[in-house]
Amino acid sequence: MSIFDVRINNTEITLPTDRYTAEQHLCELELDLPNAEYNMQLVAGEGWLLKLDSNFHELNRLAHQLTNMEEYEQETLRAWIATHGGECTVEQALAASAQVDDMLFMHGVDCDEELGEFVLDNDMFEQYNDLPDAVYDMLDRKKVGEQFREMDGGKLVLGGYLRCDDIDPNMLQPEESLPWLHVDAARFCWSRLPQLHVYR
Repeated sequence: MSIFDVRINNTEITLPTDRYTAEQHLCELELDLPNAEYNMQLVAGEGWLLKLDSNFHELNRLAHQLTNMEEYEQETLRAWIATHGGECTVEQALAASAQVDDMLFMHGVDCDEELGEFVLDNDMFEQYNDLPDAVYDMLDRKKVGEQFREMDGGKLVLGGYLRCDDIDPNMLQPEESLPWLHVDAARFCWSRLPQLHVYR
């Protein structure tokens, strides 16, 4: 399943890929040196508004995370990223992907009036829960939505309403626990050795 297509120095690479193949790509582009600087451009990524830095492996890791997420989880994460206005780093997106279960994204609730209608119908705004029907029908749904959004700290984004707490950047899943990151070290190291010539 393709998540991102990136261009590095006019070479397009589809992610996710396994770690060995990723290392090969960087080696072929002569970008495998420590602290090598390079520019990535997102060619295709289904509207992910990410600020790409020079960490190709983190983007590959995020792509793998996304392949293991349900569609509604991807939608929630995409909405969270969009709240950063194109300034969300891959590292921040990775941290958020590990905490997407703590977020709530109500797709289709894209204005304060619809938000007000939704929270009233689902008894999500306690101060309005026990009103008589006559009073309930007179409520201004838009104002109720505005009040709820300000109290809740959520945002209207990507055609829905997103509610989430602050993301803890320390909650990233350790790389060593992700099986896709394991590399056949002997194979990789051998591929990097110069050819040996034997003279008789």
